[in-house]
Amino acid sequence: MTVNFINKSARFTYTCVLLTCLLQASTVWASDKDELLKPGEHAVGAVLTTTYQVDNQPLDDTEFLYSLDLDLTLQFNGWGAYGWVEYAKSTGANSVSNRFENTNADAGTAVHNQGGGRAQLSEFYLYGNTDREGNHGWKLGLTEVTTLVDTSALANDEVSQFLSLELINNMTISFPDYALAAMVQDMSWNGYEDFGYRLVVSSSHGVQNSTNENDQTQSYPDLFDVSAHDKGVFGAGELLFTTKAYEANVGYWNNSGSNASANWGLYSGVDYFADVGSFNLRYGWASADDGEAEQFYSIAYERDIAGGTLAGGLTLTRFNQADDSLVRHFEVYYRKELLNNVYISPMVQWASGMKLGDLDVNSDADESNDLVETNYWLFGLRLEFWL
Repeated sequence: MTVNFINKSARFTYTCVLLTCLLQASTVWASDKDELLKPGEHAVGAVLTTTYQVDNQPLDDTEFLYSLDLDLTLQFNGWGAYGWVEYAKSTGANSVSNRFENTNADAGTAVHNQGGGRAQLSEFYLYGNTDREGNHGWKLGLTEVTTLVDTSALANDEVSQFLSLELINNMTISFPDYALAAMVQDMSWNGYEDFGYRLVVSSSHGVQNSTNENDQTQSYPDLFDVSAHDKGVFGAGELLFTTKAYEANVGYWNNSGSNASANWGLYSGVDYFADVGSFNLRYGWASADDGEAEQFYSIAYERDIAGGTLAGGLTLTRFNQADDSLVRHFEVYYRKELLNNVYISPMVQWASGMKLGDLDVNSDADESNDLVETNYWLFGLRLEFWL
């Protein structure tokens, strides 16, 4: 069964690569084009991301991961279609990203039912009503729901910005994974150029979200099974305020699925752009279950220095627990272009107050599965190869 899956995964990957090669002769590569596509045009984008991470915990293995992303955009008259295929390498049981699950948001994003890396179709949606800034007025299909709300220009992309999950998404929002969703937005509502709205509704369970007692990922037919007893709906509404100096949002979300860490919550965020650099502030509150994130605060900073980008961020996450525990997470990175469309990013992460299991099989703590509170330092290096 495993061999059969691997063969299917390999054929899927080869098909995607072949399709890309066939399109290349008449394709605009996304990295070479900034303006909007015209009707009849299409664009292909590709990026290979590699990460190396090591921490100061003696029980952990150093970790080398890679992921490959291929995307295709087809533009028609007034509407378009977008597809994204990704492949992710498997993570090790004692690796850094499993020990500290939020330190590498690019790890484990595409896995099969046995937990190994695979190739998967992560997004395939239709869009339309695109404005002059490239914002789509509506989307419908399989989408990465975390990119639809709570967005930021400097803290939203693990491939080229912060690697830690806390500096990509608000930790109090109970997002589904890649899920069937619909979004409508208007960045200049009723003619007000600085004021807009965004509405999102999706399934509570995405491709990687478990829908059974064996904690297995869904198959694609499962996405369309709306009658599953543990499925619900994720919805969010957001108000947007945009000027040349800042972009701000405030929103409400609700998740009725059985996999939700909370059923509803509030959030807000702002990007501020100045000569000294760009700033991002986030806040979130949720009606969290015991042990889940109840309050979230973050601040991030980014500035172009010496031909590269220097950025740093700090997050505070308070959990709904009797001891009112607080986790602090800090990351700093410097991203610089080595060659044409090849980028390198050394980075450092630090966390305090995180609870983790002792992975030493020879220790008494492992037998009782006790949790210990610890601080850690993590050092990493990321390489991006864009086409």
